[in-house]
Amino acid sequence: MFERLYDRRPGLVEQPWFSQAGALDLEEKEKEFCVRVDLHTFAPGEIRVEVGEQRLLIRARHEMPTESRAGEEAMMMMARRVDLPSRVDVGKVTAHYNRGLLEVVLPRTTERSGPRTIEVTT
Repeated sequence: MFERLYDRRPGLVEQPWFSQAGALDLEEKEKEFCVRVDLHTFAPGEIRVEVGEQRLLIRARHEMPTESRAGEEAMMMMARRVDLPSRVDVGKVTAHYNRGLLEVVLPRTTERSGPRTIEVTT
């Protein structure tokens, strides 16, 4: 199990045992990658998308009200990291959320660029 968590092969999607991630699909096209993730249990404002040259990180966090006397909080968290087989143009990456499905489009490039947080649109 732990070997998969630390394997860095391109295209490998990591999902630690404690994650509650939805289904993820990575489509590789000639000029771009398209990643689709089922996040129906999260609102757009609860989703954070970060991208680097060859890595995509999607995180979501949802706090749920509880009636606990001990001051406990209930929350649902999800994190997914996708190692991409080639560089992407981080300045042109888009993330769109519609009816529970997050779609991230990552155009390919040969140029180097730094990491960036992507705004999720609806």
